[in-house]
Amino acid sequence: MNKLIQLAQIVEECTSGGFILTANDDKDTKISLLYDLIINGKIVNDDDVFVYLYEGQKKVESLKKLKLRLKRRLYNLLLLLDSESARFTERMKAIHEINRRWTLFSMVFYRTNTILSLDIAESTINKSIKFEATEHTVFFSKHLAKQYGYVAPNKVKYKKYLAIYEKYTTLLQKELIIEGYYIKISTRHVANKEEITEVFKNDVKVCCDHYLEISKNFESFSLDWHGKQLVSFYHTIMDDNEKLIETCENALISFSNKPYFSLIAKQTFSKDLIKAYFNQNRFNDVRKIVNENISILTPYNNPWLINKNLLFFSYSFESNFNDLHKTIHPVLSKKVQVQYPENYQSWLIKEAYVNILIAFDKVDKEVLKAYPPRNFRLSKFLNEVPKYSSDKKGQNTSILIAQMLLLLINKKYDKILDRLDALNQYCHRYLKNDDTLRANCFIKMLLKLPDADYHPVRVTRYVTKFQKKLKNKPRTFSNQFFQSEIIDYEILWEFVIELLEKQRRR
Repeated sequence: MNKLIQLAQIVEECTSGGFILTANDDKDTKISLLYDLIINGKIVNDDDVFVYLYEGQKKVESLKKLKLRLKRRLYNLLLLLDSESARFTERMKAIHEINRRWTLFSMVFYRTNTILSLDIAESTINKSIKFEATEHTVFFSKHLAKQYGYVAPNKVKYKKYLAIYEKYTTLLQKELIIEGYYIKISTRHVANKEEITEVFKNDVKVCCDHYLEISKNFESFSLDWHGKQLVSFYHTIMDDNEKLIETCENALISFSNKPYFSLIAKQTFSKDLIKAYFNQNRFNDVRKIVNENISILTPYNNPWLINKNLLFFSYSFESNFNDLHKTIHPVLSKKVQVQYPENYQSWLIKEAYVNILIAFDKVDKEVLKAYPPRNFRLSKFLNEVPKYSSDKKGQNTSILIAQMLLLLINKKYDKILDRLDALNQYCHRYLKNDDTLRANCFIKMLLKLPDADYHPVRVTRYVTKFQKKLKNKPRTFSNQFFQSEIIDYEILWEFVIELLEKQRRR
C-alpha cells in the first residue's frame, strides 16, 4: 500500500491537486474511491481499505486486483501528463519531455515510419544537448546519422549528426566511468558500512584524481554531479572543512552558470556545504542556504522537511530556543502525519524537547503567546512514537531522556526510581560505542539524581567524571535526518541544576 500511496501523491503533486479520477463502471467507481481516500489521508494500510470499501471484510484478492488496476491507471496518466504543468524544475521538465519523446520515437520507429521518427529525433536532439542528457543525445544522433548516412542519404546532415554521435559517445564513456566510481564508493560506504581506513581513503582519492583529470577536457551534468560529489565526500572523510566548503561553493557556482536550473544539484551540494558550516558554527550561513531552499520547495514534501530539520538544528546548536519553538509549528500538520509518518514522529520528539524547554522557562512568554504550544501529555507522546520507541540505538535514546526530564519536572520521583534498573541495563547493552558516549554519560548523570536526593550541589559532585567526558567529546552535527541529541546535553544539565535549585528553595 505504501508504494501506491506514494504514486498517488506524485500524481496529485504533478497535477497541483486538480486531477479527478473518473469512473465509467462499478469497478472504476471503486478505483476512484480508493484514489480519493488515499489523497485525503484516509488510507494508511490495507486494513483501512477493508473498512472503507469492503465493510470490514478482508477481501485480500479483491483488494490486490483493485490496487493493481489503480496503479496501472496512475502510471498511464503520468506518461500523458503535460510536463509544463507539473511542479518540475526547468531541467526536470526537459528530461521528462525528452523521455516521452524517446518513448514516442521507439513506438514510431519500430512501425517503420522513417519520416515521423526523423522528425521526432531532430526536434528533440537540440533539447537533449542543451540540458546535457548525454545518453539521449547519443541515442538520437546514432539514429539520425544512420538514417542520413545510407537510409535517406544527406551528406550535410550525416556529417553533422555523426560528429555529434562521436563527441557524445566519448563523453558518455567518461560519464559512465565516474558514475561507476560513485556507485562503488557509495555501496562500500552506505550499504556495506565499510570502515574509513587509509585504504578506503586512498581508493576515494584515486577516483577523485581520475575525475579531476577527465574534467579538464570534459564537462556535463552527470559527469560533474557524480564527480564533484566524490571530491566533496573525500574532503568530508579527511575532515578538511576548508576544502569541503571550497568544493561545494565552486560546485554551486558551476551548476548555477548552466543554462538551466537544477534543484537536485543545488540540494546535493548545499547539504554538504551546510554540514561544513555546522562544523564551523556558522549558523547564519546555514540558515541563509536553508531558508533559500525552503522558499523554492513544495511545502510538506520530503526536501522541504529535510530543510526544516536543518533549520531546527541550527537554532538548537545556537541555543536559540525562541526560534526553535517557532520552527515546530508549521511542520506538525496532518499532511506530514499521513504522508511521512516516520518523519512526523521525529518531529513529535522535537516537540517534546521544546515542551521541556518551556517547562524550564527557556522560551519567552511573548513567543508562547504568539505561537501557542499544543497540549502535551507524556503518555500520549509515548504512544505516538512507536517507530522510534523500538529503535534502541537512535531516537529511542532521545525518547528515554525526554521521559526522564519530564518526570523530573513534574516531580514524579517514584516513577524515576522505577526506571533506574532498566536505564542502567539500556546503557550497558546499547550505548557502548564511541558515537553513543554522550548519550551514555547524560543518562548516567540523570541516574545519579536519586542517589544525591535531588540535591543540586551533591549531584554536581557525583557527575563530575561524566561532565569531563562530555567536555572531551563535544556535540557534532550529523547529516543524518534523525539525531538523538536534540538539545545539547551540557545545556540540558544546566537547566536540570537550575530546576533542582528552584525546587530546593520552595
